[in-house]
Amino acid sequence: MFSAVSALIRLGHKYELDVAMAEGVRLLKTVFTTSLLDQPGVICRRSQPVFHRKQTWPRVQYECADAIAAVNLAHLTSEWSILPHVLPARCQEI
Repeated sequence: MFSAVSALIRLGHKYELDVAMAEGVRLLKTVFTTSLLDQPGVICRRSQPVFHRKQTWPRVQYECADAIAAVNLAHLTSEWSILPHVLPARCQEI
């Protein structure tokens, strides 16, 4: 669940737990990947996954409404590489 990943990153940042923060960022990157080959055809969660070459369906489930939280997490962790996939998800919600 995306809220658990968000909590892991925020707690890791607040209490300077580098291991927790690194794991949260790793999980965040499984959803908002930097590779177009790993990205599902539709940004938001769908009932039937679309598999591309070398893609595994992410374990972290998220809704389009979580996109704004992902933008905030990218800002908090300086992981700018996820923004190209987060921002279209945010635009779909509007």
